[in-house]
Amino acid sequence: MPSGRIAIISASVGAGHDGAAAELDRRLTAEGFTVDRLDLLDLLPARPGRAVQEGYHRLLVRAPWAYQRIHSGTDRAGGGGHHS
Repeated sequence: MPSGRIAIISASVGAGHDGAAAELDRRLTAEGFTVDRLDLLDLLPARPGRAVQEGYHRLLVRAPWAYQRIHSGTDRAGGGGHHS
């Protein structure tokens, strides 16, 4: 069984990020790794971290079309999880 320590760094800007980090943590722990989950926004000073969270939320609520455009752009560039 593997052993070692792994750090998962994510950002609490959406449930998708939190869910993916939690599932990765669960699978790695089941494989025998020690997992440290870190939230990038917690590692930033308080004001910038909150500003990122609030900005992300504001984008989703006020301009969901802009979020979709950003997401689609990164998907086409190979940054998303969907590859042809």
